[in-house]
Amino acid sequence: TASLARQVEAHFQAELRHMADALRQQATQVPGVDALYAELHAGIESLQAFADHFPATIPAKEAAACAQGVVQQVVARARDIRAAAWAARTRDGAMMDPLVELKRIAMAVAACRQPVDRIIDVLLQDLKTYFGAGGTKEIALLAVKLNAVEEPEKQAVAQMLIADHDAFQGYALALRNEKTLKFRINEVLDGLRGTAVDTAELSRLYIDFDAEYWSLVERGLGNAAVKEGLPAAAHGIAHA
Repeated sequence: TASLARQVEAHFQAELRHMADALRQQATQVPGVDALYAELHAGIESLQAFADHFPATIPAKEAAACAQGVVQQVVARARDIRAAAWAARTRDGAMMDPLVELKRIAMAVAACRQPVDRIIDVLLQDLKTYFGAGGTKEIALLAVKLNAVEEPEKQAVAQMLIADHDAFQGYALALRNEKTLKFRINEVLDGLRGTAVDTAELSRLYIDFDAEYWSLVERGLGNAAVKEGLPAAAHGIAHA
């Protein structure tokens, strides 16, 4: 009987190691297609389920360790995606695809959701900090672009990014201002060349207004007392 038990245990260990090896190989292919993420999710869940149903056994401990190891591999790949996005942060549109890919991983592989969502949160906060006074505006522009995603395979993921992450808590405000965010002051000034309008003074006034406006937005997000005072503050600026 003891010999049979050892044989069964050895069989389970061999099967678990085979599954773990396959999962580790799949983890090296991240980022990948949805089918890959589905297989990673199913494999990790199977290993964890085995560990939960056969506690205090050597195969169960090995299954739990394998599952955790694969999760760490996937999260490490997510950090690589984040690092590549950060390196390209000044390029227009550089954040879109990496953010969508990170969110795809978080949504598809349940065991990786929390750590990958944290990677997304840190990336968004770092981006906001990097652009200083213009950080809120950059995040608002990013939210607008995410909302405009039309590809079926990306659209739902883009919407979940907006819904799940605190950096986009002011998205409703960004959406209301979408049309004003689509143009730059130079586009207006170019149309006024050769007229009697003092374009240099207009440019200065716009820069002052833009800075004050986004300062108000920044102070107002998440602060109910400030939000209530925004109309009066805006009225004062308009009549200054």
